[in-house]
Amino acid sequence: MFHFNCDTCDFNCDIDYLPREYVFDDGRHMHMLQRHIWCSQCNTVTVAEAFDEDRESRQRRLERREQHRRNLEENEFEHDFEPDLCRKWIAECEDYDQNLGEWQSLRSRPQSCLKCGNEDVVISEKNWADLPHPVCGGTLKCTATIVAGTYIGPEAHKYSIQGELIELGYRQGPFEGDERKPLELWWPNGK
Repeated sequence: MFHFNCDTCDFNCDIDYLPREYVFDDGRHMHMLQRHIWCSQCNTVTVAEAFDEDRESRQRRLERREQHRRNLEENEFEHDFEPDLCRKWIAECEDYDQNLGEWQSLRSRPQSCLKCGNEDVVISEKNWADLPHPVCGGTLKCTATIVAGTYIGPEAHKYSIQGELIELGYRQGPFEGDERKPLELWWPNGK
């Protein structure tokens, strides 16, 4: 969860990135990159599609892939399942790079606010960036809370390559057999 507090006025809000993914015509899925923005139409902090990974995240992902390759070459694992996990992660990373490049070449619609569809948005180059607060001229300071836990994760909202919602995701309670419920499209709801 991301928390925003203005350093000049009393504006504050919380937002969360809900799981979203693009669906290719052939059925492949790709995680949607998201970043927080100030949306002039919503008049608050919201979330928009991001067309590129921020440099730091991409670098960490590529370093992790190379570390897994080195681990496979050295073949010094404590558990039998670890080599398979390394191979799986390397393959997923390479698939992601290929899918991202293909998606970028197919996409024609501009990125937009995921709450209202406003296409007049400015996306920060970095995750967790502070934002200018156009209402008062201050800065919306961004902090994050990371919650760890064990639960059955929600199924992502599904979007076309062009960014149109095609299917709502679902969430399930913490226990096997709990009822599946539609995942809210926006959190916090009603704000």
